[in-house]
Amino acid sequence: MSLPAVVELAQKENIVLYKSSAALTQKGIDPIARMFVNHQINPKFLEDVDRVSYGINLLKKWAGVTLLFTPTSKRLASIILQWTEYTTDGLKDRQFDPEFTADVRHSLEKKYGDAIEVTKQDDENILFKTYSCYWKIGGTDTISMTTDYKSLRLVYNNRTITELAEKESAVIEKQAAVKEKIREAEDKEKF
Repeated sequence: MSLPAVVELAQKENIVLYKSSAALTQKGIDPIARMFVNHQINPKFLEDVDRVSYGINLLKKWAGVTLLFTPTSKRLASIILQWTEYTTDGLKDRQFDPEFTADVRHSLEKKYGDAIEVTKQDDENILFKTYSCYWKIGGTDTISMTTDYKSLRLVYNNRTITELAEKESAVIEKQAAVKEKIREAEDKEKF
């Protein structure tokens, strides 16, 4: 799915997209961050956008959703869902809501099979418990799940498009390096 298609769908569903996930808070949308991208879009505005975010009540908890796109072709490469709690209860147990985490993991295991565990830090000497695992889906694509004391984060990653994003980023970096060398040469000529 492309960025323009996502913006069009958001317009139809009356979802406000933001250029940055910093606009999203547990209580909703930060009123200072008014950089929404789905009302009266100027196509030039989308040229520098590589991610958009929105907030949603998902599984009875507030979640931030961030969509990451390739830098040039603007194809959807990754989707990040993050539930965050800022309550002292989350700190008391030194882990994000364990029942909610178990429910999410169970749902993913039901659909994709057993998770591949990456890290687990939960002994008594560790201040905050963390856990990370992932599922391989559809060949090379993955869904990873990470929990810590304040959040649960799911990341869907389309490896094929992520590799395209890396190639596009490399081209952009080379172009920027060439422009910088030209600028430096022009500066030297001035002096």
